[in-house]
Amino acid sequence: DVTLYLTIRNLTIFNSVDYGFYIEDSPNLNLLSNNIYNNSDDGIYIDSYSGSGINITNNNIENNMGEGIYLYYFGSSKMTINNNTIRDNGNNGIYLYYSDGAEVTINNNTIRDNGNNGIYLYRCDGAGFTILNNNIIGNLDHGVSLYLSDYNKIIGNNISGNWDYGLYISYSHYVNISHNFLSYQSRGIHLRDADYADIFNNTIIGRPFTSSGISFTENPRFNHIWENEISNNNYGINFPDGSSNNISKNIITHNLNGIYIASGSGSNNEIAQNIILYNTQENLYVYTATYYDNNVIENNNIKEPTIIRNYEANFPVGTTGHIITWTVYDADILATSYTIFSNGTPVSGHEDQPWNSGQPLQINIDGLVVGTYNYTIIASDGWSGVSQDEIIVEVTNPSPDISGPEDIYYGKGTTGHFITWVITDPSILLANYTLYFDNAPVIGYINNSWISGTNVTINIDNLSQGSFNYTLYASDGYGIFSQDEVIVNVYL
Repeated sequence: DVTLYLTIRNLTIFNSVDYGFYIEDSPNLNLLSNNIYNNSDDGIYIDSYSGSGINITNNNIENNMGEGIYLYYFGSSKMTINNNTIRDNGNNGIYLYYSDGAEVTINNNTIRDNGNNGIYLYRCDGAGFTILNNNIIGNLDHGVSLYLSDYNKIIGNNISGNWDYGLYISYSHYVNISHNFLSYQSRGIHLRDADYADIFNNTIIGRPFTSSGISFTENPRFNHIWENEISNNNYGINFPDGSSNNISKNIITHNLNGIYIASGSGSNNEIAQNIILYNTQENLYVYTATYYDNNVIENNNIKEPTIIRNYEANFPVGTTGHIITWTVYDADILATSYTIFSNGTPVSGHEDQPWNSGQPLQINIDGLVVGTYNYTIIASDGWSGVSQDEIIVEVTNPSPDISGPEDIYYGKGTTGHFITWVITDPSILLANYTLYFDNAPVIGYINNSWISGTNVTINIDNLSQGSFNYTLYASDGYGIFSQDEVIVNVYL
């Protein structure tokens, strides 16, 4: 037997009143590096294909009024659609209609801005269907739509900015959806009466608070949804119905609602070991248990740690006994850790340390110089729940307080006259004082040390008639000075 191949390469087909390529009952087919645009129907239309292989590679297919590529009724052939640019066509980018058992790979294509779905599979069954590593962007309906199409794989695609759903799986079962990046669509993944799907390791980022990451309708069953990261949606997972589904080990954060179990019907679902945190309204919301029987909702982390502190934030320099105490509370913990930062730098002995719920965490902050300090604790519960608390500490340097008498008057020749000052300051370091008499230092009172509460007393008897200035200067040792003067008036 001789296997026949038809290869069409490097053609430019444009402005046709019908199809760009119309192929029916062809032998094995290669369409390579063609430029197909502005045609009045489909860019490529292949009808009733019965050969053993189709290879559509490196073509540019754009601005056709119908489908970009339309394969109608193909059997158990092997097909590759690879490295094509398929954009701005009037209907679907790729439309595959009816196959049973074909081995089809749609790989590394750019499929964008088409008038309907990026890729649409209708009644395409078989474990050989793989949609892999494509950029499917900005199409006017769904990114990928499956209808009555079982045993398909959708892996490693960038599916972003499509107007409706990223992936719409309708009446299609045993679908593998993994390692895709889906963003900015009304729903990331929607299951409609779809059973036995395996949905894992996808990143789903919604339109800000208007979309659903994963949603169910018409009682999907036996689906396994695990280890996905879902954020920025109105609902992370919207679950109005469904039975015997397993939703586990997903990270569902920064949505308006995390998992929303709404009114509907469903039973025997398991929702377990998910991290559901930092969602604005509800992390996990169950509308009413009446609609749900025998469901298991357990071991989900729906609350980040709570941090309580006990500390006064300001103190004078040089004082002691200043301890910041934080207590972290969380009933659902795994491998906990905390780090305390001082002005952004981890504090020695408090970096990546474990904590126990309700057990105080303390740090002594004596010995700080004058200034402003930011002390921040960041605590993790081991389930991706992270909380932090910060304290602004002001270390102040108040001036020494000198308490002295009012001006003094006494008659010349009388005795028993003294000036007494009391110097107080809670924060001193090698503090000293000097007493001046009419601007001249007084012998015995020069650079004398003092502690808070020290009395400085001088006898002022035996002065001649006149007015005299006694001034006491006190330094706290930190560069801050205070002074107090007393005028002594001696009269005849």
